[in-house]
Amino acid sequence: MTARTRSRGVFTPAPSNQALQRHNTCAQIDWTLVGSVYASPLQGVVETMTDTVTPGYAKRSAKGEFFFSPMDKYKRESNIGGGQGHYAVAVNPSCTNPLWYSEGKYDGHLLPSLVTDYIVGLIPIVGLVSSSDLSTSIKQTSTRCLSNRGENASNLFESVAQYKQALSMLLHPMGAFNRLLTKADKKKSKLIQKMSTKHGHSKGKIRSLAAAEVYLATRYGLKPLVSDVVGILEGLQQAIGDKTLTTRAKDEFVFTRDDFVTKIHGQCTVIISVKTTDYVTVRAMSLDRCNMSLANNVGFTLKGLLTVPWELVPYSFVVDWFVNVGDYLRAIVPVAGLQQLGSCTTVERRTETVYTAVSSTATNPSQYNLSRGITGSCSAVVHSKTRSVGLQPSLIVKSDFRLDNQIRLADAFSLLALRTAKIFGR
Repeated sequence: MTARTRSRGVFTPAPSNQALQRHNTCAQIDWTLVGSVYASPLQGVVETMTDTVTPGYAKRSAKGEFFFSPMDKYKRESNIGGGQGHYAVAVNPSCTNPLWYSEGKYDGHLLPSLVTDYIVGLIPIVGLVSSSDLSTSIKQTSTRCLSNRGENASNLFESVAQYKQALSMLLHPMGAFNRLLTKADKKKSKLIQKMSTKHGHSKGKIRSLAAAEVYLATRYGLKPLVSDVVGILEGLQQAIGDKTLTTRAKDEFVFTRDDFVTKIHGQCTVIISVKTTDYVTVRAMSLDRCNMSLANNVGFTLKGLLTVPWELVPYSFVVDWFVNVGDYLRAIVPVAGLQQLGSCTTVERRTETVYTAVSSTATNPSQYNLSRGITGSCSAVVHSKTRSVGLQPSLIVKSDFRLDNQIRLADAFSLLALRTAKIFGR
């Protein structure tokens, strides 16, 4: 394979703006060009792409060969936008006959020059995603993709091993659900009253615990059971024999930040809003050829059997919220009958910074008033896409525990309620 690089587009200087003045003396009747301030920023779009050329690609692809090659694509935008410079009028007259006040203005878009500090170049852009966060996301996504290789939607080995716990979770909360809705019978009411007096518990707390039991039973008892049944029915309908399977995993996150900067230009002091959005999507993919059996289709896989011990560890799923132990174990165990044809990781990132003139005030209000402040906006955008070949499993501490997710938050509160009740007594 041969590497090649292509590019298109060009950056060009932005239109100039003019500094004008009149009535600075009694003789200065008309607007006079004081100076031509050429906008230092560059504007335009430039794209660059580096990939590889595979000899005989069309013929080899037609024969069934698969190719995974690295690729880098980079697009940079510098957008000048639109706006106006300021207009200042002197407080004291410059001429008494006739009565004139010195006036100065900037015609043209002045904000981009302030943003770049009058240095020839592109509108600056601010990145928010650190290299460590990006590396963690790539490792996590790659590991999860490898974890899912050869896996069925449900692991029946785990379901069989935990059937007693599943039945207990389903049967146990029936009483809790009854207490939650009927407030229990008289005997239980007396017991609750006695417990409340003795231990300081309230009916509301007991009903909350009952709700937690019902939620966890539904989430980790009834829902997996229904999923297993659906998985078996779907697996029975799937064909067996040689197949080409594509396994994917995805992670995405976005960072935003709002800042304000103050710039001074002559008789105008302007406050500029700087709003940055950094959006990242990480995708991992593995292409495999395998021979699918009926057992594999319904959920009895070798990988499922080998990883059952970790799934049987109490609260192992809580550990997986913070460290990808489960994914890592499933990624490193052998997968019988699977031949990997290729794999890759793709990172797509879009970073945008927008500068907007928010408000303007006179720099020296005792000398000049502003008839017009600096207005307008400008922006910079970087859109990159990188593809790297191969996946490697990694054991990592997750950068995002997803505790802002409503389902995970409900899980955490329910587990905490039941655990607290167990420690301190119900």
